[in-house]
Amino acid sequence: MTVPQISLAFVGLVFALYLSSLAYVRFARRVPLGLVLLLALGQMLWLGALGWMAGSGYLLADVTASPPALLRSVVLPGWVAALALALLARRGPEGADWLVSLQGLRAPLALIFYGLYCAGALPGHLTFVGTNFDGAIGLLALPLGYWMHKGKAAPWLVWGFHGLGLASLLYSEAVSLLSAPTAWQCFEDAPGHGLVFRVPFVWLAGYVAPLAGLGHLLALLPARSQVHRG
Repeated sequence: MTVPQISLAFVGLVFALYLSSLAYVRFARRVPLGLVLLLALGQMLWLGALGWMAGSGYLLADVTASPPALLRSVVLPGWVAALALALLARRGPEGADWLVSLQGLRAPLALIFYGLYCAGALPGHLTFVGTNFDGAIGLLALPLGYWMHKGKAAPWLVWGFHGLGLASLLYSEAVSLLSAPTAWQCFEDAPGHGLVFRVPFVWLAGYVAPLAGLGHLLALLPARSQVHRG
């Protein structure tokens, strides 16, 4: 596949994640429709803002800055929003199987990374031929989500999945950031990781990774009822 074809596949994956997140809050968390629409608009505006930053050249305006614009304007806002939403929304075990199953989208994402590597657009260490095994989290997610739905998954297994999934996600994003051509670049093997500065792949660092992280945080943070006890 060519890079444009892979880019379209990635856009489709982002759209699937967008719809899945809204389905989760509407049907698993039973959030009122008005709030769901507000969340839908907020996500769309953030995707548009990320697209503008990439398309306008803002992220490349001063790649020697420290911290780089990629971190302060894309990565950090996404993760701060994820943490804030997790702290506001935690309310117990509702939709716990959804939170696991939605991580299954990381498996096709790993294939997209591999396709970019084969097309000569991504360094190998960011894929499963290198040190990125995040796709394995996606492969584990669907059977574990099914076992949870059937009530057959042990709590320690679910906690372990979310802990390992969050650690893998943070590792993958850190390596991706340190591979981008900025003042913080540590990995310089060709081809350089310039895709993160372009649409649609800027959505990976600022939207896809934080949203996946939000799913783990919602499961790992204690419910409000537990926080206020005693």
